[in-house]
Amino acid sequence: MWAIMCAYFTYVYCLWIFLSWLPSYLVEYRHFTLLKVGLLASLPLFAGVLGDTVGGVATDWLLKKTGNTRLARRSVAIVGLLGCCIFIVPAALTENAYTAVYCLTASMFFLECTIGPSWAVPMDAGGKYSGTVSGMMNMAGNIGGALSPLVFGFLVQYGNWQAPFIVAAALLVMGAGVWAFWLDPDRSVLEAFEASPVSAEQGA
Repeated sequence: MWAIMCAYFTYVYCLWIFLSWLPSYLVEYRHFTLLKVGLLASLPLFAGVLGDTVGGVATDWLLKKTGNTRLARRSVAIVGLLGCCIFIVPAALTENAYTAVYCLTASMFFLECTIGPSWAVPMDAGGKYSGTVSGMMNMAGNIGGALSPLVFGFLVQYGNWQAPFIVAAALLVMGAGVWAFWLDPDRSVLEAFEASPVSAEQGA
């Protein structure tokens, strides 16, 4: 359960960088006009729509072809998170404003590729408690979403405009690590709880 929550935390944290700060970033740091920002700020979101679809189709296709839930969920999520990381770093560091927009657009595409496997996992591992698992996962995500704009603003105020994106990149790598080594969609969350020390103490 904790792995599912941690993985989704990293996704929503990075998502809210785009949802809350992107227009301000493009105006204040990249010096685009408001008219241009109206168009350019929408590009990552359109790319995200494509990523949602591609990620969902890819994880189901892999599951159908291999019958391996771990491979189907993990591979798509890891590629999505690392792909986002690969593009978000140059977006932060490049001096060319348009290159930054194109990199952010690509990073949003890859980030949204993770949404399909992310929401499939509560059904894979949750069983009859898939609703509870989904709720807990989304709660963790919303915590990340609430923290993201605060941390971004703090880092810009006391650091620079690159720092929030570097922090996000670090979280993306951590999220990929969670998917690779901790989150197991084949392991029932109920079985995991029953095997935990807390459950053993309650049953004693």
